[in-house]
Amino acid sequence: MIIRLFLLLLFLLPMTVNAEIYKSKDSNGTVHYSDVPPPGNVPRAPLGAKIKIKPPSEPIDPAATDAALPSRESEAIKRQENAEKDKQDDLAKESGQQQKQQNCTAAKASMQRNKQGGRVYKINEKGEQEFLTDADLAKGIEQAQKEIDENCQ
Repeated sequence: MIIRLFLLLLFLLPMTVNAEIYKSKDSNGTVHYSDVPPPGNVPRAPLGAKIKIKPPSEPIDPAATDAALPSRESEAIKRQENAEKDKQDDLAKESGQQQKQQNCTAAKASMQRNKQGGRVYKINEKGEQEFLTDADLAKGIEQAQKEIDENCQ
């Protein structure tokens, strides 16, 4: 009698375990299986869950589904093109920010050089040194300030 009761409990024990296994896909399309539900924004489904499919109210026309395929492909192509365009825009924006930063640094150096005064010179097109006058230094300070206002934030 005890052996029968023991066997009955042994067979009923697995029924008490109620663990769900979740299947989810990450952004790269990799499928993951886990006993812990994924974060709320990740599409998931309990593995082995019964999915109720509502039958269509009208019969499905195979010609209509075949006609929908090209539009789905074109939508996928459009999404891919939009993603590539967004990526290029981001790269251009980042490049523009780097260029602004370089211009800002150069303008600050020019401002410092012009404010320092003394014997400041520039090289002309003939390769000769040309010393700047006080008026040239003032113009240089003015131009450097404009560039700083434009490029530094």
